[in-house]
Amino acid sequence: EKGLEGLKLALQVLREYYVSDASHGKAEGSASGIISLIEVCESDFSKNLAEITTEEESAASEYKEMTRANEIEKAAKDQDVKYKTAESKALDKTAVELSSDRETLNTE
Repeated sequence: EKGLEGLKLALQVLREYYVSDASHGKAEGSASGIISLIEVCESDFSKNLAEITTEEESAASEYKEMTRANEIEKAAKDQDVKYKTAESKALDKTAVELSSDRETLNTE
């Protein structure tokens, strides 16, 4: 952005300089060439700045969306772990009870 501002300032200074001083009649052709070159640079800077800004905004939006999706997925997986752990404990308890029952039946 500062480069673009610098180019605009340079164009303004050059235009004012060549318009205010009539003694540059011989250099008028080269002055217009320099000004045209700086205008092309300004145009390129503006175009590139717009593209970069759009890409950054898109990447930031995509990052936020991915982060939200990851948070939701993590919460779901945490709940799965919680329920699977509870289920595993219940199954272990049942297995212990059944083993105890089998041992009791075997001793009778």
